[in-house]
Amino acid sequence: MKITTDLMNELNQTPHIDQYLKNNEEYIIDLTLSNYLCDRLEKKSLSKTDVIKKADINEIYDNYPIWQINESLYAHQLGSL
Repeated sequence: MKITTDLMNELNQTPHIDQYLKNNEEYIIDLTLSNYLCDRLEKKSLSKTDVIKKADINEIYDNYPIWQINESLYAHQLGSL
């Protein structure tokens, strides 16, 4: 297992991203943010509502796009910055 600092140092020293990705594919998670969050909720047996309430966030965020984000939405949001 590599820690984030090790991966970052290696990335900074690698001339080609393809080689870095190939060398570290076992450490890289290929998930969207939404999929990652949903996976964590499932593993912890929590609901979105549970997390929002425990975080003391307004309940209107239950349907906030972070839970449904996809790459096209993310790209669109980046383009509007």
